[in-house]
This record gives sequence, C-alpha cells and structure tokens, in this order.
Amino acid sequence: MPRVSHAVFNKRSAIWKGQEALGSSMVYNCRSDNICQTKNEDDILMSVTSFPYIPLTRGIMYGCTDAIMDDVLLYLRLLKDQAFHPLMLPMVFVEVERRRLIDSLRGEMSILNQRLLDIKGRLSSPPAPPEDLPEKDEATDKMLEKDCEAARLWSKVSELKNGVQSLTIILESISTHSRSFLPDTEADLSHSARLRYTHNTEKFQARLEEIMIELKSEVEKCDSVLGGMSLATQMEWNYHSRRDAKANIIIAHASKRDSSQMRYISLLGMVFLPGTFLATLFSMSFFNWIPDGSPQVISPWIGLYCGSAAMLTLLTLWRWKRYVADQERNAGNAIKKALESDTDSFGSNV
Repeated sequence: MPRVSHAVFNKRSAIWKGQEALGSSMVYNCRSDNICQTKNEDDILMSVTSFPYIPLTRGIMYGCTDAIMDDVLLYLRLLKDQAFHPLMLPMVFVEVERRRLIDSLRGEMSILNQRLLDIKGRLSSPPAPPEDLPEKDEATDKMLEKDCEAARLWSKVSELKNGVQSLTIILESISTHSRSFLPDTEADLSHSARLRYTHNTEKFQARLEEIMIELKSEVEKCDSVLGGMSLATQMEWNYHSRRDAKANIIIAHASKRDSSQMRYISLLGMVFLPGTFLATLFSMSFFNWIPDGSPQVISPWIGLYCGSAAMLTLLTLWRWKRYVADQERNAGNAIKKALESDTDSFGSNV
C-alpha cells in the first residue's frame, strides 16, 4: 500500500494454511486519504480479517488518536448487533473517515465563505480618500496577506473535495461488495443467521446510501464555493483593473490639457516672434527711416513693417502647421508599418 495516496479499500478472499477448518475468510485493507491533510492529520489504516462461518473477526487499526479511539468505541457499542458481520469494522472505518473529512471540509469552507464576504465588502466599499493614503499601505499589506490565505484555502478545499470524492468511490465499492458476498455465505448458515445477515447487510447498504448522498451534497457545496471564489477573485481583478484604467484616463486627460497649453504657448510664440524679430531689425542704427531734424514722430515706413510682419507671421504659421502634419503622418505610417510587419499578430498566423 503506498505511503501517500487517496482513500483505499482492498478486499480479497483467503483460506489460511493449516486452518482450513475455519473456512474461507474475507480480508479488508482500508486506508484514509492522506493527500488532503486535515487539521489534526489523523489519517488511519485498518486491516480486518473476517471468518463469517465461525463467526470471528480480527482487526487492527493504526494511527489512532484518543478522539478516534473514543469514536471507534462508540461505533462498536452502536453496532453491537452487527458485531460479527464481515463489514462491521469497514463500516466503522467509513464512519471515522466520513467524520474526519466532512468536519475538515466544512471548517475550511466556512473560512472560505468568510473570505468571499470580505471580497464583497471590499468591492462595495468606496475608495480611500487621498488623506488616508499612508494608512492605505498597511491595509494593502493586510489585503495581500488575505489573498495568500485565500489561495491556501482554495488549495486546501480542493484537496478535501478530492478526498471526499475518493471516499465516495470507496463507498460504492463497499456497497457493490455487500450485495455480492452474501450468496457465498448463505449456504452454510442457519435460517435465523441468514435473516440476520440479510437484515444487517440491508442496514449497512442503507447507511452507505445515506453517506454517499451526504458526500455528494458536500461536493456540490464545495463546487459552489470554489466557483464563487473564482468568480469573486475575477470580479475583484476586474474592479481593480477598471480603477487603474480610470486613473490612466485621468492622467491622459491631464497630459492632454498640458499638451494643449504648450501648443497654445507655442502658437503665441509663432505669432509674436516674426514681429519681434522685424521690430528689432528695423530699430538698428544702420536703418535711418526718419531724416535728421524731421518733426515726424511716426515713421512713414510703418506700413512696410506691418506688411512684412504679417507676411512673415503667416509664412511661419503655415510652415509650422506643415511640419506638424508631416510629423503626424510619418508617425502614423510608422505604426502601420510596424503592425503589418509584426510576426506575432493574428494576421500573420492565418
């Protein structure tokens, strides 16, 4: 039997050498699921040899804690009427394993449900105001710690779910076995013993059906919680992605406003720069626009200055607009060329 495995139930018929008078015996080996470690790590191993013709049952159980021994003694007292039935001790193992897995699964699922409520509260709460940002760092650390704990819980619940499913398979095997071994034993039994065997077997089968229904219900609940956890995690990621996208949009709008302001400043410089240049040029000493001793305050050449300034300003604005348009067109062509030459794009793989 492997050291680490899911739940195991082996059965075989044997006749012991030198003890042929005892008749055929049934040997059962039962092993708890120890892949999904429970809180107390109380997995057990049981070996049972039953002689239905005597009747006689011998069994040994490994890994018993005080709590498990108390449970076994309780089940033995409850099943005293079925004491010599071949499936009595395997049924005790089933009850112990059922209680171990169900208790662990319900405990972990309750914590996981609380985690779902925490995510729901986090999504429904408003974002922290700017003045609370220093305290938000500590809250972020706690949130990351809870996320790691949620991942551990998800893995633990998944392992327990697999353990419950493996136990369900064992129960189906025991139920099938309980219907098949009775005809082999009825021939050498008295009528009362045969009725007792039949009655006890029916009770065990009914109990197996109850446990299988319960386990399937727990698996469905587990699937619901795991699905809800996956959905809540995805919704949380989408929520934070939307918040990040909104922040990026705000930053983009602010950058656009800054860019527009810079363009206005550049445009203002384009308008006044030619006139300023001409005014500086015309004010140089080697230009004598007004003869010496003339009473005129305003030069008659002011029209030349205004016309030259207007023409130079229009020429500068036209050239600047043409330059900006060329830059935008070249950038668009470069992006289009890069997309067309991208070997990882969908179009190149078609």
